Amino acid sequence: MLWDLQMVPNLSSVLLQVTRLLAGSEPVRAARRAGAGLALAEQAGVRFPPRYRLAAERLQGELERRLGPSAAQQAWSDGSRLSSDEAITLGDPQRRVDSGTSGAHG
Repeated sequence: MLWDLQMVPNLSSVLLQVTRLLAGSEPVRAARRAGAGLALAEQAGVRFPPRYRLAAERLQGELERRLGPSAAQQAWSDGSRLSSDEAITLGDPQRRVDSGTSGAHG
């Protein structure tokens, strides 16, 4: 459990970096991953520096421009309910999430 908590900042950061790469070509998937990354960090009590939060806000703005505010917010919200495993494998049909961890954060 402690290892998992120590990995949350790194996992959240990676999810957001992947999101930035996907934003142009797969904005719905990107918004879901971003929502998941930030929700996981928030649930673990991670406090990111202001520049990190600003980058997340910019990313959310870009996704809103691509999808429209309502669709972007819905995808972001959907992502916030994903477990870490679900967020990592989101949209990858080659990977399967163990059904025992599905829906549980962490």
